[in-house]
Amino acid sequence: MNPLKLLTRLDKKYAFGLFTGLMFGLLSVYTDFFRSSEPGLSFDMLTNTSVLDIHEDIGNLRVIYHNQDIRTSKQQLRILTFKVLNSGDLDLRKADFDSEFPIGFQISQGRIAETPQLIESSSDYLSKSVKTTVDTVDKAHFSDPILEVGEFFVLKVLVLADEGDAPDIIPLGKIAGLKEIKVIRSFLEIEERTFWQRLTEGTILIHISRFFFYFFVLGGSILALMLPFAAVSTIIQSRRRSRMIRNFKGLYKGELTSDASLIFEMYQSRGGDFLKRLVKDLSNPVSLDMNLRLEDASNRLEDSDILKVHEQRLSSEIVDPFVLRKTITMFKENGLIKESRDGLSVDETFKSILTDFSKFVNA
Repeated sequence: MNPLKLLTRLDKKYAFGLFTGLMFGLLSVYTDFFRSSEPGLSFDMLTNTSVLDIHEDIGNLRVIYHNQDIRTSKQQLRILTFKVLNSGDLDLRKADFDSEFPIGFQISQGRIAETPQLIESSSDYLSKSVKTTVDTVDKAHFSDPILEVGEFFVLKVLVLADEGDAPDIIPLGKIAGLKEIKVIRSFLEIEERTFWQRLTEGTILIHISRFFFYFFVLGGSILALMLPFAAVSTIIQSRRRSRMIRNFKGLYKGELTSDASLIFEMYQSRGGDFLKRLVKDLSNPVSLDMNLRLEDASNRLEDSDILKVHEQRLSSEIVDPFVLRKTITMFKENGLIKESRDGLSVDETFKSILTDFSKFVNA
């Protein structure tokens, strides 16, 4: 089966197109009218690790840093890396930063041992423009770059702290329209987040985006599974119908005219229900006349109102009324249906073959 035709049939049967259009419409309304755009900045702690992990007391081991034995002084060196991310909906420009309160950080339970290093960024501009300045032993700030939505840079900080302490970062500075700078500790959350926390994290827009992503992935997966079955089903159906045609030809006692090939082609492409409906309409003068009139009724308002009622009745059945009308019209053009003063008449030989074959395949 043609994939496009299969999608069309699924759309008609289950109203996928209407449903998808409705969901995208609701998403557009939400995005344009209800979701407010706000600035956002977050510090995401990626690592908080010790430079040296020594768990045994080795008497002669010394760890010298700046000519000082940090083991003897009960101190430790730790490396903190954190990502500075524009997590909001608006670009952050230089005018959004307050020069009196520059963006930076403070180390709690520790001291900055060396100037923080920029180790990663989302653009060349940030790698060149972000500069970090140490203000005091535990505070530092960085320059105010233009930080567009989704852009980030990563800093590495070497911290000197007392043994047993857990150094952390505290955001500093002010951005216009932003109440607070969020701190995320990814290195902890990877281990501590529960299933439900991971399931429900994110904004409403993220959840809506996830819905559409999973919806189309699921729909695509179902379609990918259905297509092979549909193709196999079509092949089996075609072979079965060919076998029915051969059996009918072998058993039929009468004469098969050249027009019988039309009947066999219709059965091969449309099936037994279509033939049954054809026999019914060809045997009913009113239905036969109505189907033929439908072909040229579009320009006659008086007739079209009556015919629409008839077409609505047909559309509730298995057979496509459009294909039915076209087929009956083709019969008339080929001389199988003739019109006289007494009305419409169908070629008796053709009608007999059609009736017998329809009974045979629908038995």
